[in-house]
Amino acid sequence: MFRFLDYIFCRACRLFRTLGFGVQSPFAYHFIRKVIKGHDSASISILRKRDDLEIVSKQIKILANFYYRFSHFLQVSVWYLSPDLFPIYSQFIKEGCSHTQVECLSSALTTFSVAHISDKDDYLKVCDRLLEIANSHSVLIFEGIHKDVDIFLFWKRLVKDSRTFVSFDLYYCGVVFFDKKMYKRNYKVNL
Repeated sequence: MFRFLDYIFCRACRLFRTLGFGVQSPFAYHFIRKVIKGHDSASISILRKRDDLEIVSKQIKILANFYYRFSHFLQVSVWYLSPDLFPIYSQFIKEGCSHTQVECLSSALTTFSVAHISDKDDYLKVCDRLLEIANSHSVLIFEGIHKDVDIFLFWKRLVKDSRTFVSFDLYYCGVVFFDKKMYKRNYKVNL
């Protein structure tokens, strides 16, 4: 019950930020309008193809649609996923960009374009390692940032880190861009 009330309160507080009103950065505005709030009908048809549609939660459907649009937006060659997220989202990422290879996240990485981690990982070690090897073209997606207080405090620390620049708190997940050309800013937007 408390999680539901927290969810409703958070969505109500972010109501006016939903469509990008008041966002001054052209990149952030475009990202909010086209990727976060985009309504791509192809992603809905992919969800309908899935056999396990009835057992998939609303949150996973929302995130799957978002990752579909995000992979289409980024057009990266390799997207690294946590092993626990791989069976859920790999199909949607590949459908969003056909030339993207989806691979499991490993400790042997030397660089990355997109790294997607969950709260189930040893996220402290994984994030610290990814922060060390991130470059200006890297993107980090951290799923489950509002799951509990410890994870949320880690998310706040990640946003304040000097190596991160633009970040988006989407309630279900957080997205961090490492592009040094952008001004440091955190946006809170409903997904």
